[in-house]
Amino acid sequence: MKAKPADKFDSALSLRVFAKIAENGQLSQKQASEVIEVLIDFYGAESENQILNCGDDDLIHMYREIKEKILERVY
Repeated sequence: MKAKPADKFDSALSLRVFAKIAENGQLSQKQASEVIEVLIDFYGAESENQILNCGDDDLIHMYREIKEKILERVY
């Protein structure tokens, strides 16, 4: 689950943009799904299952926590 530095930068930038959008309102289901895909990319994974089965409890906890916060913003 290693991402290239440029990919991580793009993912981090996308996450920041979506965070700003969410600060000022709520996300549509489509936007939330896109943010979760970017989050998965940020972790260097190809799928959510890869993150959930990676064996790193801290990473799994952090992913689930961030995903939950994203889904709380869906209208």
